[in-house]
Amino acid sequence: LHDTIEDTETTREELATKFSGRVADLVVECTDDMSLPKAERRQRQIEDAPHKSSAAKLIKIADKISNTGARIVPHPSKDERDDLADYAAWAEKVIAGCRGINPQLDRIFDDTIVRAQAALAETGG
Repeated sequence: LHDTIEDTETTREELATKFSGRVADLVVECTDDMSLPKAERRQRQIEDAPHKSSAAKLIKIADKISNTGARIVPHPSKDERDDLADYAAWAEKVIAGCRGINPQLDRIFDDTIVRAQAALAETGG
């Protein structure tokens, strides 16, 4: 749900009607400005993370856990290894600004990064 505004034509108002104003506000808070180049969007996530609400930080951590884990695949191609290495390094920078809300979620993120690093080491990354 957190990527709905980025990935579809759905508006904040539609989300508020269907889910609630609070949910819609969280989605907006987690939405990147897709008109910006990828590198700038990524840098903004790093810079903005410490200033997000506690709820948005939890969403960010869960999203980075999911996205990193999805990139850990058996027998990755060079492009898949490069993508995992790049994504994991960037995710760590974003999550540095989100830590401390939920220690268990922080640990799950850390464990996911360890799995990513192990996968990269196994494949020569």
